[in-house]
Amino acid sequence: MPRRTLVALFFFLLAIPLYANTIRNGYAVDDTLFITDNVYTKSGIRGIPDIFSHDSFQGFFQEKKSLVSGGRYRPLSIATFALEYQVAGLNPAIGHAINLILYGLTGALIYLLLLRLLPPDPKTRWWMAPPFLITLLFMTHPLHTEVVANIKSRDEILGLIFGVLAFHAFLSYCERPGGRSVLYLAAGALLYLLGLLSKETLIPFLLIIPLGIWFFRKLDARRLGTVFVTMVVPLAGYFAVRGIFAGPMKIVRTGDLLNDPFTYATLEQRVATIFKTVGIYLRLFLFPHPLSSDYYYNQVPLTHLGDPASFLPVLITLGLAVLAFAGIRDRNPIAFGLLFFAISFSIVSNLFFSIGTTMAERFLYTPSLGLAISAVFGARALFEKLAGKAGPRAAAGFLILVCAAFSVKTVLRNFAWKDNYTLFTTDIKVAPNSAKIQAAVASILEEEANKKKDPAAHRGLMEDAVRHFKRALRIYPEHSLAWFGLGNLLAGEGKERAAEAIECYRHVVALEPDKAIAYRNLALTSDQIGDLKTALESIRRYRSLKPGEVEAGLLEASYLFKAGRIGESIRVREELARAHPRDAQLWSDVGLFFAKSAHDYPKATEYLARVVQLDSTKVAFYENLGYAQILNGQHRAAVETLEKGVARFGETRLLEYNLGVAWNELGDRKKSERALARAKELGWSQ
Repeated sequence: MPRRTLVALFFFLLAIPLYANTIRNGYAVDDTLFITDNVYTKSGIRGIPDIFSHDSFQGFFQEKKSLVSGGRYRPLSIATFALEYQVAGLNPAIGHAINLILYGLTGALIYLLLLRLLPPDPKTRWWMAPPFLITLLFMTHPLHTEVVANIKSRDEILGLIFGVLAFHAFLSYCERPGGRSVLYLAAGALLYLLGLLSKETLIPFLLIIPLGIWFFRKLDARRLGTVFVTMVVPLAGYFAVRGIFAGPMKIVRTGDLLNDPFTYATLEQRVATIFKTVGIYLRLFLFPHPLSSDYYYNQVPLTHLGDPASFLPVLITLGLAVLAFAGIRDRNPIAFGLLFFAISFSIVSNLFFSIGTTMAERFLYTPSLGLAISAVFGARALFEKLAGKAGPRAAAGFLILVCAAFSVKTVLRNFAWKDNYTLFTTDIKVAPNSAKIQAAVASILEEEANKKKDPAAHRGLMEDAVRHFKRALRIYPEHSLAWFGLGNLLAGEGKERAAEAIECYRHVVALEPDKAIAYRNLALTSDQIGDLKTALESIRRYRSLKPGEVEAGLLEASYLFKAGRIGESIRVREELARAHPRDAQLWSDVGLFFAKSAHDYPKATEYLARVVQLDSTKVAFYENLGYAQILNGQHRAAVETLEKGVARFGETRLLEYNLGVAWNELGDRKKSERALARAKELGWSQ
């Protein structure tokens, strides 16, 4: 087997020791959006047409997909989740294993591409050659744990795989002129389109691939121009399809700092903060510790250009830019790596449009390949100056040691991705100023508290959850989800904290006037403390937002009844029944109200008789009708109804008891006593 194949196989297999421990992990973070709570994914193969014909958030948010800034169209990666679900259901081990395999494939393909672009000197040992060291640095880098250990981030992996394959195909077109070259051109276009359908971050490859070919191959401009024009075709097709199914790529101003941290930023603040994040990214590339899954508002606060955290990265960026452009004439690999980084990073930089968060480690996945190229050649140049001819060997030894340390960090970081509880409680120590992770930890602690049977343990976790919710709200007072989560937690603690819960819900509806569920919860909690005025106002607002919901109508009727407004309560119930003439359960609820609360027995009998006509499959409906007929003085009719129930469902204690009462009213003591005795045998007790 050729050495190049053996080394490529080594990189494919290297993914196993690096990420094998993720296979025991569960789902985490955004896996809910694209896998566990995505209606299209959970439709299996049948959901794939919907996946390709809708915004990528549609399957989770449904009609609320516009709440997320910018929209997304990544159908190919989501389609793989649907296929997984079709075969294995919700099985995170399968998802993690597939990510591991795809990551190994990525390493092998990158190595083979680098061998073509940067063929090493035949005298150089294979482990000292730049293609090996670059790929090793890329594969072992801990920044990639967010991509590989988070199943959802398969979009990043697939995007880069198809980008590298497209690079291979276009390179073959340039290297092998002739009749078959058109096939390479077509293959490159198709692979580029597949990459775009995996994730839009592959758009910059429109420049990266022609630039890479120009850097490392001497070709006439026409052939390079053909590559560029060919790539424009699938890119235009992608934008057209995206425009049809997901809408155009446009900036959506939600006013929510959690979806766009630059909403209220000045131009200087935006630019300064972006350079600040560049500094953080470069630091994490060189020294990937500590790592975090969350950099949301306000973990990386807005800043100004006079801030050293921004000013120093500006100087570093200018220095790297000078180095890159100075190396273009000589086609220096360091320059190509820096340009690769800059071009691929541009789409996730927040410079041209907001991407929904200040920064994220996964955003450096593809750009880090450019940094790895520059880092390896930079290290070789440095060690050659320091050690002369021994420089390449020393550089290789140093980089291999770094990669060994990175490997340990990668394996250890994978454990944090076990589940949301482990990840959030780990990363909150790194990102304590993120309102999002504070609220997420609060929700996780509340879930854990509800599992505890020990009252003291339950209470302790609940107080911790309250503390984290309040910290989230101190960071971002307009965090509607945190107000809502805190309100739900406090409402669940009973009357003693209901007033606090009500205050939380008032904040929610002030921030989101159309958030229906907040009005419903406000109504229920207000009723809990006897504030019927607020309960009525809130449930009516809820009904205006959810006009067809029966339960809300019954709640309004209940509040009216409690407030002594009997006539209005009856009117609401009758309107509901007329609006839903075939809803047996609704008619039953209204009938029982007339029987037990309004004491209008003729109306009760009328409604409950209608129920049995609508649905004769439930014994309770016969029991209720018989009961109402007894109250209405229709004892013979009650006997007929109850005996039909016995014939249909067998004896029940309520059927027999009501039969006993009806027979007694009809004067047949013998049948009455027999029925009552049977009811007692069946467990009846008063």
